Amino acid sequence: MEVAWDEALKVVADQLNKVEGNAAAGVVGGMVDAEAMVALKDLLNRRDSERLVTEATFPDLGTGVDLRSSYLFNSTINGIEESDMVVLVGTNPRYEAAILNSRIRRTWMHNEATVAVIGEKIDANYEYEHIGTSAQALQDVVGGKHAFANKFKAAKRPIVVVGQSALSRSDASTLVTLSRQLADIHKDEDGHIPFNILHTEASQVAAMDLGYHPTGVTGRPSFLYNIGADEGTVTRDKLAKDAFVVYQGHHGDSGARMADVILPGAAFTEKAGTYINTEGRVQETNIAVTPPGNGRQDWQIVRALSEVAGMTLPYDNLPEVRNRLTEVISISE
Repeated sequence: MEVAWDEALKVVADQLNKVEGNAAAGVVGGMVDAEAMVALKDLLNRRDSERLVTEATFPDLGTGVDLRSSYLFNSTINGIEESDMVVLVGTNPRYEAAILNSRIRRTWMHNEATVAVIGEKIDANYEYEHIGTSAQALQDVVGGKHAFANKFKAAKRPIVVVGQSALSRSDASTLVTLSRQLADIHKDEDGHIPFNILHTEASQVAAMDLGYHPTGVTGRPSFLYNIGADEGTVTRDKLAKDAFVVYQGHHGDSGARMADVILPGAAFTEKAGTYINTEGRVQETNIAVTPPGNGRQDWQIVRALSEVAGMTLPYDNLPEVRNRLTEVISISE
């Protein structure tokens, strides 16, 4: 049933005010802008909740995501062309990151760089050495038991790239740990950090910069605010039996189908938004078209809800919310 904005926000505000602490949770999907994420973070923090998570997961290696270098593409995309060896762990950049892949092909062609793959064989547009598919194959390289180990040690400026396929495996923590150990063989040579994570979710780096936990929804919250988590990983069986679910977004996929209230947001083409790419570089989108129907920019919806709920957030326009965004990321770093 379609209702007016003020009525919908009143229903959500009433439910939000019934819960405290980590009984309230927020989850964000892969295309959410940083402005919306900082607004949701501020709103739930005012309900004493720190349960803010991403739909895409990333292994907890003890330090979590406290160290930014643990989840960035540290060598930078341009830096690929300075490398003489590229080790791909659980990724096919030809399909996951075409621009990055073109840099790998270029350094393979012009620098005669060696490319190695650990994981499933890929359809690449360059020659590569397939090391194996298991974590044990990577362990053998790290431990010097594989013939490729000597090649890696002899390289002058190698890079190790861990992709989404590796991050999605049940042994993701092991793969990332071993990849870091391999990269650390050449760490701090001329300030070079050979360890790299290749993210395929546009929102993931900014979310982790803001303190969102890449664990998915856990702990059965009784109130869930979902912004754009549409991949089907968030399901009712992960929530309390009588949980109240708010979906804010534009796709209307699985997240909307399980929601009690749907608040129409805006696609990235319909708003001014901030994103941080896989190498940690800030990028901004501008409004190409206005949101259809009742759609609104996402941070504005959260800001309006905060006012209805009696927890007004201290920003009213885009420059102010971006100042808050800068403040939070600076603190988290």
